[in-house]
Amino acid sequence: MIGVAQTTKNTETEAENLIKLGHQQIDKSQYREASQSFQKALDIYQVINDREGVAFALIGLGRNHNSFGQYQKAISSYQQALGIAKETSDRTIEASSLNGLGEAYDNLGQYQKSIDLYQQSLSIFKQIGDRDGEADSLNGLADVHESLGLYQKGLGFYEQSLVIRKQTGDRVGEAYSLNGLGYIYDTLGQYAKSIELHEQSLVIRKQIGDLKGQGNSFYTLGSTYSSLEQYQKAIGFYEQSLEIFKKIGDLNGAVYALNGLGYANSSIGKYTEAIDFLQQSLSTSRQIGDRYSEGYSLEHLGLTFSYLNQTELAILFYKQSVNVHESIRKDIRQLPKEVQKSYLATVEGSYRQLADLLLTQDRILEAQQVLDLLKVQELSDYLRTVRGNDETKKGLSLRTPEQTIIALAIELSNLQQKERDNKLSASEQQRLSQLVQSEQNQKKQFNAFLNNPEVQKLIKELRRTEKQTIAPENLHDLRKDILAQKPKAVMLYPLVLADRLELILITAKTPPIRRTIKLKREELNQEIVDFITGLRDVSSDDVKGPAQKFYTWLTEILHHSRKGVAERAEM
Repeated sequence: MIGVAQTTKNTETEAENLIKLGHQQIDKSQYREASQSFQKALDIYQVINDREGVAFALIGLGRNHNSFGQYQKAISSYQQALGIAKETSDRTIEASSLNGLGEAYDNLGQYQKSIDLYQQSLSIFKQIGDRDGEADSLNGLADVHESLGLYQKGLGFYEQSLVIRKQTGDRVGEAYSLNGLGYIYDTLGQYAKSIELHEQSLVIRKQIGDLKGQGNSFYTLGSTYSSLEQYQKAIGFYEQSLEIFKKIGDLNGAVYALNGLGYANSSIGKYTEAIDFLQQSLSTSRQIGDRYSEGYSLEHLGLTFSYLNQTELAILFYKQSVNVHESIRKDIRQLPKEVQKSYLATVEGSYRQLADLLLTQDRILEAQQVLDLLKVQELSDYLRTVRGNDETKKGLSLRTPEQTIIALAIELSNLQQKERDNKLSASEQQRLSQLVQSEQNQKKQFNAFLNNPEVQKLIKELRRTEKQTIAPENLHDLRKDILAQKPKAVMLYPLVLADRLELILITAKTPPIRRTIKLKREELNQEIVDFITGLRDVSSDDVKGPAQKFYTWLTEILHHSRKGVAERAEM
C-alpha cells in the first residue's frame, strides 16, 4: 500500500510540474508545447481521479486556446473547469475559470457577458486574496471598456492592475498593463506618452523573452505611428508584429497586424497591397470569430475602395461593417445607455461614410436606413414608444447583387482554405480557377476575383437606379412608429459631412426627399459655437449674425422640402 501511495504521489507531482511547465511555455509563446503539457497533465489527473487537478489542467488548456484564437475551445475547457469548481467548492478554480471565460467572450465581441464574468472573477479573487488573479481580472475589464470606447474607465483599471503587478513582481503582467495604457493614450491623442509606455513594455518583454508580448508591443507602436500619419514607420512595426505572430501561430495577433498593414498601405496609396492585407485579416477574423476585428477589416476595405472610386464595392464592405457593429450593439442592450452610446461613438464613422456614399449615388432609401440605425437610440430616448431596436435588429438590407457577391467571396475563401490544406478536388480546383481567372498567387487572388466578369456584371447591376432594385417594404421603416403618432409631422435626418450638409425629409405618406446645402463642416461648427457663445452673453448682440444664418438655411430647407412634398403628392 505504501508503494502504491508513493507512486500516486509521484504521479501527482509529475502532473503539477507539467501544468507549471505549460504556463511557462505559454509565457514564451510555445503554444504547441504547452498544449501537450496540459494534455499530459489532464490524462494523469483523470487516471488517478483527481477532480481539482483535472480542473487546473482544463484551465491551462483554456488559457492556451485563448492565446492563439481558439475561443470556442477555450470556452469549452473553462466551462468544464467551472463545473468541477462548483462540485468541489474550490473558489480559486471558479475565479480562474470565470476570468478565462471573460477573455474568450471579450475576443468574440460579446462585451456584456465578458464584463459580467470579469466582475464575478474579480470579486472572488479579492475575497480569497489572490493578487495576481485580481490584476488579471482588472486587465480584462480594462480591455473590454477600451473596446466600448470607455477610455477613462479603461485607464483606471489598467492603473490599478499595474500597481498590483509591480507589487507582486509579475513582469509579464506589468508589460501587459503598460502596453494597454499606451494603447488608450494613443486613442486619446497623447502620442508621446503612448510611445513611451509602449517602449517600456517592449523592453520588459524582450528581457523576459515574451514573444507574443513583443508582437503586441510592435503592433501598438505601429498603431500610434499610424495615428501620427507616419505610415512608413508604422508599416515597419506592423511587419515585425506580423512576423512574430505568424511564427508563434497567434491568429488573433496576426489579424490585428494585417489590419494595421492594410490601413497604413491604403493611406499611402498602395491599394493593391492594402486590399490583400485586409482580405487576409477579414478571412482570419471570421475564422476565429473575432467580430471586433472583422468590423474594422470590412470598414478599412470600404475606405480603400472609396479611395479607388469603386463606390459600389465601398458601399458593399461598409454595409457589412455596419451589420457587424449592429450585432455587437444588439448584444450590449442590457448595459447602461451611456455605455451603448460610447460604443456607437467608436464606430459611427463607418455609418456616416456609408450614408455619404449612398447619397452620392442617390440611393436615398438605403441612406435613410443607415441613419435610422444611427438615430434609433436618441429617437427611443425621446419618443419612448419607438421600437427601433426590434425594427433594426437585422441591420442593413443587402441588395440581390450584393448578396451574390458576398456568397461568391465566401465560396472563394473556402476554396482557398482547402487549397492551403491540400484538400481541393479536381472540380473545386477548376471552380477556384474560374473565380480568380487562373491566378495562382494567393496574394493576388482576391483582386483577381473582384475583376472576374461575373463579379463585374453584378457591380454594374448595382449602378442602376434604386427604383429598379430597392423594394421599400424590405427596409426597416421607423416611420411606422413615429409618424403614425403624428401623421401630419415630418422628420428631418441631418448628416453633417466634410463639404456639405445633407438632409433627408420623411413624411408619413411620401418617399424620402433629399436636400443638400453646400456648407463645410468647419463653417457650420464655427457658426454653432458663435451662436452658443452669443446666447450665453446676455449683453451681446453677436448672436444675431449666426441666428440669421441658421434662419436662412432653415427656410431654404423648408422651401425646398415643401416643394418636394407637393411634387411627390401629385405623382
